Amino acid sequence: HRARIKALTILGETGFCHGQLAEAKSRMEEAEQLARNLGTTQTVIWALCQQSEISIAQGYLQRAYNLQDKALQYAQERQLEELPLTEFIYRIRSQVLWEWYRLDGAEQACHRGLQILNGRDEHLKLQCLILQAKIAQSRGQKERSQQLIEQIQKLLQGQDYHSDWLANAHATLLSYWDSCGDHQAIEAWLADAPDLAEPDLATPTNHFAQCHARNRARAYTSLGRCRQAIELLNRIQQEAV
Repeated sequence: HRARIKALTILGETGFCHGQLAEAKSRMEEAEQLARNLGTTQTVIWALCQQSEISIAQGYLQRAYNLQDKALQYAQERQLEELPLTEFIYRIRSQVLWEWYRLDGAEQACHRGLQILNGRDEHLKLQCLILQAKIAQSRGQKERSQQLIEQIQKLLQGQDYHSDWLANAHATLLSYWDSCGDHQAIEAWLADAPDLAEPDLATPTNHFAQCHARNRARAYTSLGRCRQAIELLNRIQQEAV
């Protein structure tokens, strides 16, 4: 049973990365149910988190939020609220609340995630800092935005982050530079941006490959290179369909 659960979560994550969202969701739901039957608590939480992320990718934010509720309730009932994995729930909750422009709730969820990470490696805080920066930008808090952007840039130096984390960080940096009219920073980013011809980005079937491509389109738009931006957006839109 444990081997089957592990296989299901791997198949679910693989489906997610290939853009096969309905199949990925089905695999994760089965993994969750088997894990509940077996009492494999962390796998239950992980499967719920993954289902929530899949729902976000599908555009079903309310479903994603409800799945986060289930994961948090499950963790609380088993006194697993300080588990590092729980930070993931609060982080994606903050993302959904930010999408709804419920900024106070987004900030509270983000703060709770950072509390769970206290005493752990600083590089793990990147995603929460990204969200804090997005919230600060949404509120027009220029000084706080700048402080958070500097923290993000410091963490990015010398760290080998997953493509997903890099895409999120770059999106926030580009948004900040655009708001400041810092075309020099955007030009510098473009010169060193992830190569969309690389195998894992050439066919943008997952959320982070799509985000890398959108980041480049954002940069083109900020610099007035709108034709290039439109061509790129049309290409990734075809893949998303």
